[in-house]
Amino acid sequence: MTPVKSVEEFLKPDPTSMAWGLSSIEDHYELIEGLRLNANVPQPVRDYFDSIITLYLYGWLYYHFYTLTQFLSATAVEMALRERLPKQLDPKTGRDKRGLRLLLRQAKNTGLLRQEDVPEFNLEAVVQGLPLIRNKFAHPDMHTIMMPGMAYSGLQLAVAIINQLWPEGTEKASNTAS
Repeated sequence: MTPVKSVEEFLKPDPTSMAWGLSSIEDHYELIEGLRLNANVPQPVRDYFDSIITLYLYGWLYYHFYTLTQFLSATAVEMALRERLPKQLDPKTGRDKRGLRLLLRQAKNTGLLRQEDVPEFNLEAVVQGLPLIRNKFAHPDMHTIMMPGMAYSGLQLAVAIINQLWPEGTEKASNTAS
């Protein structure tokens, strides 16, 4: 495990980050250029996702942030689904108790998420697997380290799903399944 960096070392790149072919912070910025949410994605979802992108960039300084990026990418998808789908409040608690798997399943069943819109991902595998990944990070039984490319793939998946929920040319619909 990497100890907390000293103040003198704080702004120096993590050597592990450089070992994966990203030779500069500029390389990271170039990579994230392709991670754009559609303009009609609601601002709270955009703000949350921007914080995750920023954390990914900070992975250049502290390699372990890539793992957090992977986890938070899944939570961004869950946040977006909660924003987009109609709420289903439990009468006793007043809370929507659906987890990520049920939210993904509902979005797929209502046509908000369609395989043909994300040919680079197997949508059924995402519906089954993304909640498992999120839960593994939310309830850890060991310290996990992710490579930058895996974290980047998680960001790509989040962008693909979130952009499907608010396709270009549609209004900022929230809590409605159109």
